[in-house]
Amino acid sequence: WWRKPLSQLPLYLLLLSYTMGVIALARPQKGITREIVEKKGIDIVIALDISSSMLAEDFRPQNRIQVAKDVAARFIEKRQGDRIGLVVFAKGALMQCPLTIDHGILLKLLKQVDIGMLPDGTAIGMGIGTALVMLENSRAKEKVIVLLTDGRNNAGKITPDRAAEMAKEMGVKIYTVAIGKRGPVPFPVIKGGIKTYVMARFDVNDSELMDIAEKTGGKFFTATSPTMLRDVMETINKLQPTRFKIIRYKDYREKMNLFLIPAILLLALYFIEPLITRRLP
Repeated sequence: WWRKPLSQLPLYLLLLSYTMGVIALARPQKGITREIVEKKGIDIVIALDISSSMLAEDFRPQNRIQVAKDVAARFIEKRQGDRIGLVVFAKGALMQCPLTIDHGILLKLLKQVDIGMLPDGTAIGMGIGTALVMLENSRAKEKVIVLLTDGRNNAGKITPDRAAEMAKEMGVKIYTVAIGKRGPVPFPVIKGGIKTYVMARFDVNDSELMDIAEKTGGKFFTATSPTMLRDVMETINKLQPTRFKIIRYKDYREKMNLFLIPAILLLALYFIEPLITRRLP
């Protein structure tokens, strides 16, 4: 009874082998769409004032330096694809972190920044000058300095005006941010191991910061509260967007073997099937 169905087997094998072979000869392919995202980042140096006046507590419950560091950290986290460096300045200036794409390291070094790392004073020109040294060999199409300060220049060998001229010559844009409320503000004083407060006045030279920004094609901002400072940094973030270029392409992969191998196997079965069935009782 089983011989009758088996008599049709060679025909089925031959037909299947032929079908698979035709499909294999057509060279079927599967296309996978892939994307390459190219990031054309900006080189940015954050120049942060760490003079003693940044301890003023008009941004309660935090002081000025704490708020500035928090806002700078948020800014850094949003700048994926950019190389960012950090300069701190008081009476002198210090490169706290060179330009890097490793924002994790940068954030750790930012966290370590504190008042007292440098002798007290406000050398805005030196802060800008140190940032320019970091940007000197930059190949980025856009180079930016974000200057955060609460005072007026009173130290350093480089004047803010000269530093701005140097930045202009290098094609570096400077955004200047004046931090702190105007007028007397609470300032901590330690006497006999006891922390007390006095009302102190730390005037910002707005015109000086405005000139720096205008000369270099940047902008001047005033931040008299933590919210305003966050808004200012968000504005700068939007003014200097990271450029993305997306390239889409099709990656074609041959699928011929998925049909060719079964075709060969079926054809082989077609030829050996008579030998198998002949031996069966």
